[in-house]
Amino acid sequence: MNETKKIYDRLVVPIDTMLERINPKLKTKLRRHTAETNVKIQENLERIKPFLDKMKNLDKEKLLKCFNILIFKDEGMKENNVNDIFKRLKRILHNRNYLRNLNTAKNNWLELPIDDVVKNVLDFFEIFQFANI
Repeated sequence: MNETKKIYDRLVVPIDTMLERINPKLKTKLRRHTAETNVKIQENLERIKPFLDKMKNLDKEKLLKCFNILIFKDEGMKENNVNDIFKRLKRILHNRNYLRNLNTAKNNWLELPIDDVVKNVLDFFEIFQFANI
């Protein structure tokens, strides 16, 4: 039992404890990177907050009108309702090649993880689909 605790303590240690065993220059760079990442995350949240606030007050009637003009009446589009749009988005956003291209793009202007953006888009359309007017 004592041996198991030693192994556990060695494997599951706080990062600061692990940093004590790392080269001081690398430790400084890791801490700086962590701080910079936290600042970027906060900046991104502040940048996207107005958009999220507007999404809460989204006029669903206007959105459906846009869907009708841009998608449903377009003969080149196969989608006839919000459910069809959601299905197509799911198919596209779960495509491995498409996701790989998104993840390797040089211009991630949102500066947010692609997986989070994809999840939020799909969550929005799923909610919108069930709240369909």
